[in-house]
Amino acid sequence: MKLFIANGTKQVQVFMYWVAEAKSPRTQTIPVGAQIQITGDLSQPEIDSIIAQHVKYGLTAAEEVERSRSYSSLIYSVDRPVKTGLIERALAFNHNVLLLRGKKVREESAVSTNNNLVAEVEGIADLDANLRTLEMSVVEERKDGGDNDAPMINEGTRVQRGTEAPRRGPGRPRKAA
Repeated sequence: MKLFIANGTKQVQVFMYWVAEAKSPRTQTIPVGAQIQITGDLSQPEIDSIIAQHVKYGLTAAEEVERSRSYSSLIYSVDRPVKTGLIERALAFNHNVLLLRGKKVREESAVSTNNNLVAEVEGIADLDANLRTLEMSVVEERKDGGDNDAPMINEGTRVQRGTEAPRRGPGRPRKAA
């Protein structure tokens, strides 16, 4: 039997696996958007073992890639190569997933930074009263020879405090009227 492993990422993958009765692991390099055939004629238990070693790290069956609609870094197929169109669609889908993850991380970072600043200035009347909005920008700078076809990151995030009255901490007395 044959086992094919395709790379659905934009990075070269080094696929490391154990085969029964081997003294050391085997490795094979998978270029971006390409696939390899695991060397040798494998038995079903050997194929199952290799798959089990990598499923927990995102190895996905070719038949399930488009149904699952989740990030699939490595794709496998038994006895026949992974279709080229499937690898291309996985590359595009994975790229979009990573773009959305990056945007979410930048937004969460802005909220966290805002919360830290608010905690730092709480109780300092002049600063606390004036701190209503935090704006963060991320701009990607390219050096000469950079990949000019790749999209640049140029976005900003605004975190705005609500208009409700500032909360007082426990144990802080209210001012008498």
